[in-house]
Amino acid sequence: MSRMTDVHREAAKPAIVQLCPSCAVNAPFARAEIGDVTYEVAEMIDAADRLAFRQLGSEDWMSLSRTLEDGWSRICADILNTDPENLRHFLTTHAVRTRGWYRNGESIVFDTLGVIWAVRRVNDRRAEVIFDGVGPRSADPSVATHPDLREQAIEVLIAAFPDLRQRFATAVDQWAVRLASGARVTPVL
Repeated sequence: MSRMTDVHREAAKPAIVQLCPSCAVNAPFARAEIGDVTYEVAEMIDAADRLAFRQLGSEDWMSLSRTLEDGWSRICADILNTDPENLRHFLTTHAVRTRGWYRNGESIVFDTLGVIWAVRRVNDRRAEVIFDGVGPRSADPSVATHPDLREQAIEVLIAAFPDLRQRFATAVDQWAVRLASGARVTPVL
């Protein structure tokens, strides 16, 4: 039996997801509710058994290199991974503050699945970020717009390390699969 908290060590074959405004798709056959967002899912006409999805109410389809045989948890996880905020959401739920505060002149240190990183806010115009022993890299703290100081540190980390999504790719994907296990998929009749 698989549980939502189980960690699967094997890496999933990455799905190819593309914006496809001129895709030829059949009528949607399912709706996938993931959290508070609902997506329509349809089969593509011009690609054997491949799927396409779009947020309910949107006009633009995204093609997905998955078939129904991949299963709804995998399909919904790939849909989740298209969200540009997915990495920030992952860090919000997985970054454990070990010490410090995010204030001018101080450092806040986090542990994210064994990876140690820190943000030091030098002043209102400059922050320094160390990630897994790399750094410090300078970042502009004004990129952080969230009112919560912890969230601001996460936003500064993401700005300082543009390749952060690749560094956490496997863990983010596994997290998306766990979240997708709670998706509600209903047929469209």
